[in-house]
Amino acid sequence: MASTIQLKRGSGAPTSGDLAAGELGLDLTNNVIYSSSNGSNVVQLSVTDVSDLGITATTTELNYVDGVTSNIQTQLDAKIESVDFTSITGNIEATGSLLRIFETTSFASADYHILENGNESVGVLRLAHTGSSPVGLFITFNNASPDNNNINQYFINCQDSTTQRFYVLSDGDVINHDNSYGAISDENLKQQITGASSQWDDLKAVQVRNYKYNTDVDQYGDSDDLWRLGVVAQELELVSPHLIKDTVDEDGNIIKAVKYSVLYMKAVKALQEAMERIETLESKVAVLEGGV
Repeated sequence: MASTIQLKRGSGAPTSGDLAAGELGLDLTNNVIYSSSNGSNVVQLSVTDVSDLGITATTTELNYVDGVTSNIQTQLDAKIESVDFTSITGNIEATGSLLRIFETTSFASADYHILENGNESVGVLRLAHTGSSPVGLFITFNNASPDNNNINQYFINCQDSTTQRFYVLSDGDVINHDNSYGAISDENLKQQITGASSQWDDLKAVQVRNYKYNTDVDQYGDSDDLWRLGVVAQELELVSPHLIKDTVDEDGNIIKAVKYSVLYMKAVKALQEAMERIETLESKVAVLEGGV
């Protein structure tokens, strides 16, 4: 038989026979619900005190306010204190908009977010993207454009216990302590190694230009301080298309970039060719001068 809900508007509780088996009765006056499983036994389903639910706390205590101590609050405090972040025994602080997780007191008053790890040979932070179209770290200055070569305004600052080792400045410049920029070049990782072809004609065709960036002029106004020396990607692409890489900006526009490090290697090869020609000419001159 389908169950129904019977509403009782009187103040008294239903008695045996008032409810059929499986029916509910609602006393709207006293806000009490009754039920009957067999049509004779009527059971009150109301909760008049939280103790009816097996909770050893008062309604006031459940409505937490500062300064109230209860079994529930004590348990909540214990749960919070038990969070050890994988056995990190240092300090976890949240002050204003700053989060600090540190082991030593040297960072206790730092005015920036802190993640400190004193475990040997273990990294401080690892960010993992598990999607099929991963994107890495994104750093942005939302309210400023400090394009001023100020070493105190940077996107990345790497330092050890002695000095600063590496910067990515806010104007995009990259600076490191040893002036060493390299690439993996081990012979064991390479195959089909052959001598490079002549780069003489390519280097002769490269147009070295002076220019100004649009964003610089927009930000600072036209000035001689904004002149730059380099190449134009579209011009270089006609000479050495493999030196050009197409990138896409946030608006979906294709922006061409130049592989300057490869261009420098082409220049090294062209210089070697020039040295050979110079040495050949010097030998011929020496023969001519010796025969006079």
